[in-house]
Amino acid sequence: MSATGIGVTQLNAVGASPALFVAVGNGGILISSADGVAWTRRTSSTTSALRGVTFGNNRFVVVGDGGSIRHSTDGTTWTSATSGVTANLLAVG
Repeated sequence: MSATGIGVTQLNAVGASPALFVAVGNGGILISSADGVAWTRRTSSTTSALRGVTFGNNRFVVVGDGGSIRHSTDGTTWTSATSGVTANLLAVG
């Protein structure tokens, strides 16, 4: 997957809520879109590859390399969480 126009070359996963799509990729890339056409880059505060994203219980959860976890209730502002592992987290669901 790729998203042109916002400097993204490698996406690894896409998740969606009823109102928003979220995609994640290498280098800590995290983007969101209300319509799946126009995408906005978000701050993930990591340079680790992000590999999985899901939505449930009114919250997005993103996982990635080095045990990286990020979560958000709005898909715009992201908070880091501690996984307790250093293994690469490849998916969440």
